[in-house]
Amino acid sequence: MINMKTLQDLTMLALSPEESTQLQGELEQKIAGMAEFAALDFPADAPLCVTPLTHTNMMRDDVVHTHTPREVLLQNAPAHNGEYYAAPAIQE
Repeated sequence: MINMKTLQDLTMLALSPEESTQLQGELEQKIAGMAEFAALDFPADAPLCVTPLTHTNMMRDDVVHTHTPREVLLQNAPAHNGEYYAAPAIQE
């Protein structure tokens, strides 16, 4: 059984009694599901896989494209120093 008071203290969550009851039920279901999965007997030599689907990388040729000049991009900036966008400091 999950101690919801401890969980709320550790996670600094402020849950109503209804939310706490609902979350406790959901968490206990998830833990039960993980316990069922952990109880499965897998062969030691079973190959590891993340997904049963096969994936292939989509490769494409590297192509050099022209880029928009910095001056043009900075024209629409509310503030800039000629080289970079200027933003107000959020921390001193």
